[in-house]
Amino acid sequence: MEKVAIIIITILSWNICFAQSDIDIPNFESVEVDYDLKDYVSISINKKGEIWVENKIVSLHKLKDNLFQELSRKAKYEGLRLPISIIELIADKDLEFEKLNAVLIELRKLSFLKVQFVCNSESEIRTEGLKTTGYLYKMNSINNSQSIILEVTDSLNSEMERILKTRGKNIEEFRKSIVAPSPPPLEITASKLKSGEINIRVIEIEISNEYFTIENQKFTSKELRKQMTKWNSKEPIAYILAPNRDCHYQKFLTPLSEIKYVLNSLWEVESINEFKKEYNTLDYMDKRKIRNRYPFIMVMDE
Repeated sequence: MEKVAIIIITILSWNICFAQSDIDIPNFESVEVDYDLKDYVSISINKKGEIWVENKIVSLHKLKDNLFQELSRKAKYEGLRLPISIIELIADKDLEFEKLNAVLIELRKLSFLKVQFVCNSESEIRTEGLKTTGYLYKMNSINNSQSIILEVTDSLNSEMERILKTRGKNIEEFRKSIVAPSPPPLEITASKLKSGEINIRVIEIEISNEYFTIENQKFTSKELRKQMTKWNSKEPIAYILAPNRDCHYQKFLTPLSEIKYVLNSLWEVESINEFKKEYNTLDYMDKRKIRNRYPFIMVMDE
């Protein structure tokens, strides 16, 4: 009976690993790298749209419950810092945007502010437990949404109070030590940009699996990069991404990849002109000085 149980457990574990490894991560010319994985919770979505939270398959309506459990576990045992937390989203390059967007909508409902869209390059590849690679995107939470981070924090604080009470400790001192969360950042949404509420030039990019369309003109990825270079070198730009429902994940990520390439190129030229040094060799303040010369906004049409 023990042998049968071991075999069943092995098969289940193999199936979980197989489902996760069956994801073909998108590849781009360059990606951003982050080594601080303790502040991430991972969600994986395969080509069929099946959702996994840290090696456990979940339905969309159970996503909150599973994220709550995973956030609590990582905060207790793996050093995840609250209220800071980021979703690391690992999706198949051929996943349809409609299925991806269903997950993003749920994450906005839960007031997650950032998602790391995982993708690789020739020189930088995601390594589980060590680093994540891709593009960090700031999301706007939906009005009247639930802040899952606050719920997890309240739950952990209540648990700590129970522990202190059983040990005869001073609970009031613990309550005084709790730091209130920072207020949420100013939301910049597609609707605010379209209405002119924010004073910046707005360019909407319709994304299909074949072309990027801007004001009825079609662009390839290379043409889009060239056009972005012209726009961003002259003035601040706000891009609104409008993917078609059947647009694939890799195609959806392309404008994020291209704008990062464009900005890095512009920063490099400025760095050489002003400091006679490569951008990556500058200190933090000098890098910030260069970056502030090319402000931009990129949001999804929510």
